[in-house]
Amino acid sequence: MRKVNKYTIIIISICLFIVMPLFLGTPKQRAAKREFSNKFEAYNAIKESLINELQKSNSQRMILYPDGVITYHVTDIYSDIQSFMMEDEELLNNLNLLNEVTGTSFDRCMIFNFNGHIIVDFVYDWERAYGNTYNICYSENLEALELHASEGMHLATSYTLKKLKNNWYYFVYNH
Repeated sequence: MRKVNKYTIIIISICLFIVMPLFLGTPKQRAAKREFSNKFEAYNAIKESLINELQKSNSQRMILYPDGVITYHVTDIYSDIQSFMMEDEELLNNLNLLNEVTGTSFDRCMIFNFNGHIIVDFVYDWERAYGNTYNICYSENLEALELHASEGMHLATSYTLKKLKNNWYYFVYNH
């Protein structure tokens, strides 16, 4: 039997430490994916509720905050902002579930029509108190979602986009 050099073990360990996050994601990414899986019904119910609200309104963009307040621009981003409180008890309960995510903060959910495609964007840790901001998004069109992600980069150098389930994705901006 061949004797293994301790330096070989150290080098292999370091390589695994560097390479494994590329395949498995960072601890924050793994936690976000776990939370998404555990709360998939809540994400889906909120998405459906927001799509219905967007279709009923004249708006192209709506923002839902963790306390249940929705704001939207009547016609375009430069028009007056309208606000109202969601009174759907199921929606408010689902929002409370998203507020319970540990190690981060749920900041808002945006829904908008992006070049003819609906994107629902759940934003976490906007102020980066727990690391980089990350998003859980729904879009039936991956190209539209990639365009949305690239337009929101501002100070980021790149972003990481991973498919979660069906038309749901996780993305994080890399700073």
